[in-house]
Amino acid sequence: MDRYETITFERELRIARAHLGASTDEVRMVRALVDVHAVESTNLEVAFGAAVRLYDNGLVHPGQVRRLYGNGGSTYDLVNDAVAAKA
Repeated sequence: MDRYETITFERELRIARAHLGASTDEVRMVRALVDVHAVESTNLEVAFGAAVRLYDNGLVHPGQVRRLYGNGGSTYDLVNDAVAAKA
């Protein structure tokens, strides 16, 4: 993301967090999902839905998503299933 996209993303993330009452951990998961390009930065509704599904159910943590998503395997499948379920 360029600087303008980053500023816009951060603003929209703060607004979405306030409206949804999301926890800090859920926000960390949203950032991880956007970082690995599992979710578009403009689609925060899906990102927060997937974050809740992944983190609150104890499936994976944000660090695991960042480290393991690109390798494929079970983390890749879990993330993509969570995103697809919320899309």
